[in-house]
Amino acid sequence: HNINKSSETDSKSEAQISSSNKLRKEKRNMGRAPCCDKANVKKGPWSPEEDAKLKAYIEQHGTGGNWIALPQKIGLKRCGKSCRLRWLNYLRPNIKHGGFTEDEENIICSLYLSIGSRWSIIAAQLPGRTDNDIKNYWNTRLK
Repeated sequence: HNINKSSETDSKSEAQISSSNKLRKEKRNMGRAPCCDKANVKKGPWSPEEDAKLKAYIEQHGTGGNWIALPQKIGLKRCGKSCRLRWLNYLRPNIKHGGFTEDEENIICSLYLSIGSRWSIIAAQLPGRTDNDIKNYWNTRLK
């Protein structure tokens, strides 16, 4: 008898937890319009063709400040937020790709000791490096 009761209790608590998680998520998103039509949006890694489309369009026309409308204008099945992040963190021409120099590493360590994980402030001291790159470098190589 006790075995059945405990498994009933366990399944109820799992259902309650699931319900609680749904409510928490709904509360977080209350009053916020969805950023895009999730059903028609591609997720996952970007293809070289998608990168080329986004890069060519922005280099020719700029962003116009409207990232939400941009993917539709250029025929990308991506969310505007995803396009914005792709441009800012990977495709902008002034971004440095590749390994960090010893000087950059020293600056990151020194600033981290004085201001902590304020990656955008640290990135402002390293031209061509994004806050995202610095955070990832710190978490994978320096931590």
